[in-house]
Amino acid sequence: KKVELINHLSSLLSNNGLIIIGDTSFKSEEDLLFCKHKAGDDWDNDEIYIVLDKIIPALESSNKKMSIHYDIVSRCSSVLYIKLK
Repeated sequence: KKVELINHLSSLLSNNGLIIIGDTSFKSEEDLLFCKHKAGDDWDNDEIYIVLDKIIPALESSNKKMSIHYDIVSRCSSVLYIKLK
């Protein structure tokens, strides 16, 4: 669903348009599971978290007009930059 949303948002932008997403996210599934274990009962099981190692290939294959960059802020957050070429 997040890939669909980002593709929809990108269709509203002109060339060189930029989508910036700062959110709870994880570089890998391993990082997500580590944080889930550490959070215990405080973990939000209703949330669907971004896993960068999964979403970036999905975005790249769905829209070749995107360049994607991310900055990891902490073990459980990042800023994702999606720019239209």
